[in-house]
Amino acid sequence: MPMKTEHALKHFGGNTALTSILGLTSGAISQWGEYPPPLRQLQLEKLSKGKLKAEQELTIQVKRKTRPELKAA
Repeated sequence: MPMKTEHALKHFGGNTALTSILGLTSGAISQWGEYPPPLRQLQLEKLSKGKLKAEQELTIQVKRKTRPELKAA
């Protein structure tokens, strides 16, 4: 199941807690819409110690961009 913004808010205890953890404003989080941006999903997965899961395809895309050796031949 893709990570939704509501899952992150619930896991971290609400908007105030999540803004504090990420160093963002409430407005920034509200701009995410239904799903956090890809890099935020990866950050939230790490901060939640794997309880929240970034979309697998996003993880693959980010790894390919940051580690060119992983690009498909």
